[in-house]
Amino acid sequence: MNRREQISRAAFASIAERGFEGLRMRDVAERAEVNIATVHYYYGSKEQLIHAAYDELQARFRATVRPEGTAAERLTEHLLDVREILLGDDALRGVLSEIALRARRDPALESAITTAENTWFGQLQGLLDAGVADGSWAVPVNPGATAAMLIALCKGACLPVLATARRTELVSAFDQVLLWLTGPQPD
Repeated sequence: MNRREQISRAAFASIAERGFEGLRMRDVAERAEVNIATVHYYYGSKEQLIHAAYDELQARFRATVRPEGTAAERLTEHLLDVREILLGDDALRGVLSEIALRARRDPALESAITTAENTWFGQLQGLLDAGVADGSWAVPVNPGATAAMLIALCKGACLPVLATARRTELVSAFDQVLLWLTGPQPD
């Protein structure tokens, strides 16, 4: 891992632990095991560190979209991986919440989120379109509406009350959606 990655991961960890108000360049330097001048070299401001943390989040989610397999296999793997990330990583959910709140006051961050979400919507819609074409789905599917529903499910999994108090139900919700789309799977 290079220094830039060390620093962005340290910023991510700091935001997860202390929120944006607790984000300090000096603390990030200490976590990354570099001097503060190195942090300033790579990220000249706290805002740039926040954007780096967002990029770190996006890298984790991008890794869940695989290029190979049938539409049904790819969508299933993606949703199960996203479910695991969202429900298995409290720190990540905390950073997502902080970033969502920050984006309302940070046009550049809001733009980055909008771009990423449009890309994600397009990927989901493309998988759903491909599944319609190859007969993967057990029910009639409107790709745009279904992509929006899947994103809403994933975003709902980030809500603190649902993610902690209703974890079992959220896991079942992902399974239910996949069962609805793909039908019962042979054992």
